Amino acid sequence: MVMTNFYLERHFGSLEAIEERLLAALIRLRYYSPLVAAQPQKGIHDNELRSWVYTPVFDNQAAASWARKVLTVKASTKQLPDAESHVCDILSQPLPPNEIFQVHLIGPHQDGQFTLFTYKSHALAEGQSAIDLLATLSDWIINPDAGPAHALRPQRESITKLGKIVRTHRQLDETTTSRLVQATRSEGISITHLFEAAHAIATYTIEPLSAEELAESHVRYFPSIPLRQTTVRDRVLAIAQEVKNNYRAFIANPQHPLMEATLIKLYPLRGPLGVDINANTGEILGLGIIDNKLPLVWRSSDGHHTIRINDVHLGLRQCNKRPMVHLWTLEGKLRIQIQASDVWDESYLARFLDEVIKCALSIC
Repeated sequence: MVMTNFYLERHFGSLEAIEERLLAALIRLRYYSPLVAAQPQKGIHDNELRSWVYTPVFDNQAAASWARKVLTVKASTKQLPDAESHVCDILSQPLPPNEIFQVHLIGPHQDGQFTLFTYKSHALAEGQSAIDLLATLSDWIINPDAGPAHALRPQRESITKLGKIVRTHRQLDETTTSRLVQATRSEGISITHLFEAAHAIATYTIEPLSAEELAESHVRYFPSIPLRQTTVRDRVLAIAQEVKNNYRAFIANPQHPLMEATLIKLYPLRGPLGVDINANTGEILGLGIIDNKLPLVWRSSDGHHTIRINDVHLGLRQCNKRPMVHLWTLEGKLRIQIQASDVWDESYLARFLDEVIKCALSIC
């Protein structure tokens, strides 16, 4: 068991306030480190040795129920923290059967301190891991999980006709595309990195925030991307580098690309879809150089017949509110398009697309 005593600034308020933050941190931990909720069981792969058996949570409510179960909160009965007494009291009782993790919060003491214990099986966490767990919980208590990503705002709340789409696109000529490619190469990034960054910057330009809102906001491509630099060019390049690092970190872990497919196979999704905390969050996908994947000229073996591809278009039947951006290069020309359902005005999407291109060209 590892414990710590800590102070909280007064604006955090009561025991209930810190308990709420700790519960939120534990819910986050449930997804971040699933083994905390696993149940070692015999007879899975060996008659004597136990296996880690993990069941994914159905939804956030199930994670909250688990967090409430593992957390014990006690008001302090002593004027000052008495760590030795607390440790002995907690360790006098074993962990419940088939459980490997508990958290105990005691306080506030008269001097304003709280005492936080993590009580767990040594099979789950040895000394260094236990210290890291305590550091993680402390960080998440003081820095709660970020809210929904900043996104564009649709002109209507509801889709009026399912499957009706709004589309707009732009095409850069060969000279401009070549300049853009050369600029990305000189900066050590790709076109995909660049336009994901431009997509994020353009979101803030089209939907600006106050200084207070900006300090707490982010655009999320699953990782979070902050907005710190002053000029558009510096912002685009800084974010593009973060996007590049995110891709590298993802690809470097061989489990990541296979994990979701494996989980779905083991435990298929059932029932209604969950609630999206921001249904308007945009997505962007680079399709690369089409010419390298799809030959533009096809000839019969006898040379009498020829098929020539003059253009390539992409369309999706969209039944959600997410504006989808796709970009690709064909015959040296970069095309970028945005498509969405009818909650969006075409003029609004066109303005956003022009801003994305403007941000991208800032590096040239």
